[in-house]
Amino acid sequence: MRTFTVDDVKPLLDEPFETSTVREALGRRIDGLCFEADCGGEVYVQPRDDMGWDLRTTHAFIETVHLAFDNHLPLTLSPDDFWLCIAQGFATHFKENVAELRERFVDFEGKELIEVRRDEFVKGSEENDWEGCFAEFTEQVADHIGVHLWDLLVADFSTTGPVEQAASEITLMDAMSPLFDYELHTVCGFPQITLLGTPDDWWDLKERAGALAEFDLTWWTGELRPVLDRVAKSAEGCADVEFWRSFYKDSGASGGPYVTGWINVLFPYLDGDDGWQRNYYIGKSKNRVRQIGGGPNVGDFPAGLSMADVLWRYYADRYPMKFVSGFVGTSQDPETLGVRPKIGWAVGQEIGSPHVGAND
Repeated sequence: MRTFTVDDVKPLLDEPFETSTVREALGRRIDGLCFEADCGGEVYVQPRDDMGWDLRTTHAFIETVHLAFDNHLPLTLSPDDFWLCIAQGFATHFKENVAELRERFVDFEGKELIEVRRDEFVKGSEENDWEGCFAEFTEQVADHIGVHLWDLLVADFSTTGPVEQAASEITLMDAMSPLFDYELHTVCGFPQITLLGTPDDWWDLKERAGALAEFDLTWWTGELRPVLDRVAKSAEGCADVEFWRSFYKDSGASGGPYVTGWINVLFPYLDGDDGWQRNYYIGKSKNRVRQIGGGPNVGDFPAGLSMADVLWRYYADRYPMKFVSGFVGTSQDPETLGVRPKIGWAVGQEIGSPHVGAND
């Protein structure tokens, strides 16, 4: 740091300017974006502290220098201040001359899509790691334009903090916007999955499933056994996270009524309009699943209950009964809030079927 005298003048102010927040200032300077918590949009700014003078012109760097000059105030500048001006100037130049310059940066026509996934983001939360998000976007940009250009354009001075680096990364994204579209994905998922039992249980499960092939079920078991193989390996401690991300939905998919994950392989038949029909999504590629409807609807799956009619001969009487078992609901751990399917059974007399006498 170095301080030096420039002009022999004295400050014209006796007290600081009235303070304003970054959020308030941006809300007045940028049309069409939400910066207030009550407008229903995403609200996140840095820095969060009061910044002093409520800047109202188009360029805060210019106004800061103007205020210092006009009011005879000491002025502090950083390499980041200068570089951000220069980088923004480059961004404007590139966007204005992209046709002539693009071949120096990329070897494709049109625009490429750059995607970042943040399942932990909560809309409106101050805890979202936006700075890490900016970095991941620009790292992917660097994969296309070259690391040397990323190093050139992204600030890395002794004065560069997280806010300054984020500002230069967004400037890089702005500059490259004629070449790339940016998408941030937040999708549903499982924080963790617990497989109960021992690895031997899961290997036994796979062998049992394979043994069903002899009953004209090779069309099903051929798809089922490789999946159960990967499940068993997960039980041994070799979990493939991407595999499990596609358990219920294809990896990267979000909510909605369609079931596109490999969970389909557990259900050989679906409940169709004309009765039971083979689950035509088993073994289909992701693209093919999209072409034929995007996966079965939640309501297309069977009820998960098995029933057996039993006649109970109770002494001299007979009662039509039903034995029922299957998935009866969901249980939840009150501490972890984790859930698991609940298996149960029931025995009941059929409604409207009174006992039948022994001589009837």
